[in-house]
Amino acid sequence: MDAVGGAIYSAGSVEATESLFATNKAQAMFGFGAGTGGAGRGGAIYNSGFLSLSECWIANNQAQGAPACLCGAARQNGPSFGGGLFNRGKSQLTACTFSMNVIRNSQRSSDYHPLANRHDFGLTRGAGLYNAGACTVVVCTWFSNEVEVIHSTNGFSLPLTNNPHLGGAIHQESGSLSVKQSTLAG
Repeated sequence: MDAVGGAIYSAGSVEATESLFATNKAQAMFGFGAGTGGAGRGGAIYNSGFLSLSECWIANNQAQGAPACLCGAARQNGPSFGGGLFNRGKSQLTACTFSMNVIRNSQRSSDYHPLANRHDFGLTRGAGLYNAGACTVVVCTWFSNEVEVIHSTNGFSLPLTNNPHLGGAIHQESGSLSVKQSTLAG
């Protein structure tokens, strides 16, 4: 089951000024049936409408896809998109700070099923911002946002298909993104 918008899920219109979005989580649940885990989108905010943020802090939020179920021959963990903000609508970000947001995907040895012929990590993209809409960014700062992929086998050698894990600060999937007078740092 998917998890979207740890603090705010918006398909309408949201305006926030001088606000703090911190320690929110969109953590999906285990997948069933087809062998794919649920998606985690928008650790703090999921937007498919109109969003305006001004002088806001988006910090320590997390989006995490769920591990796949132990059924079927091919299994894939759910994707993790937008630890701070997942935008599929229209967003205007002014003088905001995105810090220490995380998108996480993990695999443990207990996830391994001996009858499965592979187990894929889910996609992890855009720890600070995942954009698939129209987004304008002015005088914003991104620092210490992290794409985290954990693989712990406890002695097992697991055949994995490698999916790309992209965008510690920003991942631009589709739509338009305009960034002006902003800082993106490690």
